[in-house]
Amino acid sequence: MTCCTGGNDPQTVWSPSRAQVYDMKLNRSPTRYHIRHRFTTDFHYEIAVPGGVSGAARHVLGGWSLAGIFEARTGTPLRITQGGTQSPGQRPDIVASSHGAAILPGYRNSRDGRYQYLDRGAFSLVETDEYRIALRPGTLARYAIYGPGLWNLDAAIVKRIEVGESQRLQFRIDLLNALNHTVLGGIQTNSASGTFGRLRSSLDGRKMQLTARYEF
Repeated sequence: MTCCTGGNDPQTVWSPSRAQVYDMKLNRSPTRYHIRHRFTTDFHYEIAVPGGVSGAARHVLGGWSLAGIFEARTGTPLRITQGGTQSPGQRPDIVASSHGAAILPGYRNSRDGRYQYLDRGAFSLVETDEYRIALRPGTLARYAIYGPGLWNLDAAIVKRIEVGESQRLQFRIDLLNALNHTVLGGIQTNSASGTFGRLRSSLDGRKMQLTARYEF
């Protein structure tokens, strides 16, 4: 789909939101926020006081509880493009045997401090003319490859102290990303970039928050 804007300077109007008319199948895709699998659970456990404990020891050992939320999910689709062209939303060709084969299985193993998620050799740039306009659509389907998934545990440790009949003091430690698990992200999706397919950032590590609450 081309049009002329004057002289011999045509503009190709491929974009991620428009159909690639030569192969409509490549435009069928999930939504950009689609998550194929997600598991979420929460828990709350009151720690029992050992039998036979009384007095001050009971106050020290009693009133403890653990709580948390665990989530594990697959990644969201990647909008892979071929930058450096005058064709908006241009996508490259995929030359791997499958979309899954374009993801490196050992991407969590750092290569000189770099985390390569996509295999650069699984993609090929579409040729362009002298105006840097792509001569055809790429064969990579829209949102066909998913980014890395994640899992995370947020937890809390709570200690309650009974001060009186209707009064209590509560100390709470919140642990966000309690296991300090590294969640990589920020993937470079421009196939013409020298850092294409690389994970360039991560979510925050463990954070702790201490609170005190007096109830009366």
